[in-house]
Parts: sequence; C-alpha cells; structure tokens
Amino acid sequence: RTPGSRQNTSGPLPTQSRTNVYIGNLPETITEARLTDIFKRYGQVVSTKVIINRLTGRPLGTALVRLQTHEQAQLAIASLGGSAIEQRRVYCRFANEKRRFRDAAEITESSTPSPASTSPGAYGEFSEAGIVEGGGV
Repeated sequence: RTPGSRQNTSGPLPTQSRTNVYIGNLPETITEARLTDIFKRYGQVVSTKVIINRLTGRPLGTALVRLQTHEQAQLAIASLGGSAIEQRRVYCRFANEKRRFRDAAEITESSTPSPASTSPGAYGEFSEAGIVEGGGV
C-alpha cells in the first residue's frame, strides 16, 4: 500500500476493459451483424454480443463489442457516444470486466438472509410444503 491509500475490504472491484465497449439504449431490433457493421468503421471487431433477457428471450437494449486495440475502442466510444442508432440515442463506455470470486470467503455477509426476513409474516411461515400455521389474516 502507498501512504494515504485506502484498503479495499469488500473484495476486488471490477476493472475496466481496455478493448470491450458497452453500448446501452439500443433498439430491440439491433443485431450482432448490424453492430459489427457500425463498429468496423473504428477498427477490427473481435466479437459482438447483444445481451438477451433470459426469461423473455428478447434483447435488453444493451450489447458488448470487443475491438482489437484500446485505441480503436476509445475512438468508437468517442465517435458513437450520444449518436443515434435506428432513432435511439445510445451511450457507450468501456465495459467492466466480470467480477469473479476466488472462494466463498470473498462473499459478503450481506448475501445471507437476516433473521427478520425469515420470521413469520401475516400469512404464516413458508416451508418446502407450502404455508404452515402461525400467521393470521
């Protein structure tokens, strides 16, 4: 540690990618081929991924595009940020890398339920079999 720096006690923070661009506010009709077409003006496109809602199977309006170099990604962000794609004003930024846990010790206590959340409510307690007595209506 350097003098005056604060220690991060909540685990590793996500780091920004140097070549992966996050694009938001895209129209639902956008395709990976269309994004590749748009981004190839700024450099070599390595990969393109339109993010899909797992439940509905429909696009979320966001995507990731990985370019060959950091300079190409910077140029794409500067050029496309605030521009319109199919009448939607999009925003671009460097994507955050996925946060990966090395072991269970890095998971914070906030992920465990508090005793208040497991107490019986007005309709009784929940169990694997359903609602059991204990609450009143």
